Amino acid sequence: MGAVLTAEFIATAGDLTRFRSPAALAAAAGLAPVLRQSGHSRTLRRARRGDRDLKRIFYQSAFSAFANHPES
Repeated sequence: MGAVLTAEFIATAGDLTRFRSPAALAAAAGLAPVLRQSGHSRTLRRARRGDRDLKRIFYQSAFSAFANHPES
């Protein structure tokens, strides 16, 4: 992440202590799968909600890492 993307992340996420774990941060961004249960069936589906700005920051960070670091 560059300086601008890091600044956007800090401004959007705020104090990280409000998230219990990294999984909670991913869920807040709408990146974690959502469990659907009904009777005996259980399926995972893609999340449709979440903070759009936070999700955009994570996607841009992933594409930046992919483009600039081959081991990513």
